Amino acid sequence: MNPTTIRKQKVPRVMIAGIASGSGKTTMVCAILQEFKKRSLSLAACKCGPDYIDLMFHRAITGAKTANLDLYFTPPEVVREILYQNGVGTDITIIEGVMGYYDGMQLGKDTASSYDIAKQTETPVILAVSCKGMSLSLVAIVKGVLEFRKDSNIQGILLNGISKEMYERIKPIVEEETKILVVGFLPPLSNFRLESRHLGLVTPDEIEDLQDQLDYLSEIARESIDLDAILGIAKNAPELEIGEITNIDSCDRNEPNVKIRIGYAYDQAFCFYYQENLRMLENMGATLVPFSPLRDTELPDNLHGLLLGGGYPEVYAKQLADNISMRKSIKEAIGLGTPCIAECGGFMYLHERVQGKDEEWYEMLGVIKGDCYKTKKLVRFGYVTLTAKEQTRYLDKDEIIRGHEFHYWDSTNTGVHFTATKTSSDLSYPTIHAKDNLLAGYPHLYYHSNPRFVKRFMKMCSKRLEI
Repeated sequence: MNPTTIRKQKVPRVMIAGIASGSGKTTMVCAILQEFKKRSLSLAACKCGPDYIDLMFHRAITGAKTANLDLYFTPPEVVREILYQNGVGTDITIIEGVMGYYDGMQLGKDTASSYDIAKQTETPVILAVSCKGMSLSLVAIVKGVLEFRKDSNIQGILLNGISKEMYERIKPIVEEETKILVVGFLPPLSNFRLESRHLGLVTPDEIEDLQDQLDYLSEIARESIDLDAILGIAKNAPELEIGEITNIDSCDRNEPNVKIRIGYAYDQAFCFYYQENLRMLENMGATLVPFSPLRDTELPDNLHGLLLGGGYPEVYAKQLADNISMRKSIKEAIGLGTPCIAECGGFMYLHERVQGKDEEWYEMLGVIKGDCYKTKKLVRFGYVTLTAKEQTRYLDKDEIIRGHEFHYWDSTNTGVHFTATKTSSDLSYPTIHAKDNLLAGYPHLYYHSNPRFVKRFMKMCSKRLEI
């Protein structure tokens, strides 16, 4: 995966990072994106780390491409290429940080942190600081963050949850003490709040008045944030150094006249997909066909592959169970040999029964023998390296792919064909069903961590054209 030809490309970009989770990063990014959209700027957005839902809000605002940037999943040159492909030709890419600025994938290390991504991509950073319960102490905290790494690349500060009067008093003090420009603030927002549930924020489709709330945010941002300063910081970002990365398009493309149709479940129950995964399939010649296990009565015609992504099947368990014709359609397709990748929520859907959020039990597809049940805490949370324990149609024995787990439900039959190894500990455990045409398990897979996995899936799908 070494670059063969280094080139530099102009990609205006800035990262909004926080001192901690809850600093207001997502709200600030949404406010800035919405106001830039009203200025008719062309926009792109990225998220540090493996989160899906923040990017769903970014897409709902901009209508533009989004991407995850993750240095655990892929090396720096691939992260830079993904950032370039997502943002090339736009006026600005806003990158939302993850957790605290220096918080990496392991305790005590900044590896794969927002800081690490900013460093590897030479992206200027604006630090979001929650001001709740502080005045002068916030200066001390900001100075500590600035000085913790000499190459922090923090070029601006945004203050969150502070009144206009207090902002006008504290802004010159912060700038004098830190020598960093304070580019604005958000006051306490009485009419805007992003609701959460057990897997994080509710999705944009579930917020009926989302556009009204975004317009409200935009009005606030217009008055309280120096958007021209943020745009200037982004436009002064160094050219992005990228190369011809072999794992971006390493898989053979299909001939243009060969149309592999891959159906992917997409509705309120199934909506967690890495956009880079979907784009990789499209780049390799696939036509992606969305369908709804909640509303559609059967699968679309002429599908050669299936994706059942993550989401909230436990919230919509009754509706999924009641859609008997769709359950039958998917089960028949898998039984007839249609290649299928099912992750987390999609994996749960394949079981015999799922315990709903209401703690009632609902019948599902029965492709996988066993039940999925509610637990009281996060199960096997975090990054995993997945190693095939035996030869499968997706991975060779001892071959790896990387992914992430985040779920409160567990299974009586999690699978045994792969071994999952945690990055944050020595813990390892069996997981994944990888038999014949089916690959299903709790981990969300990141295709760029092993493009050969995708090539094999596409090859299986292409064979369905012959049937």
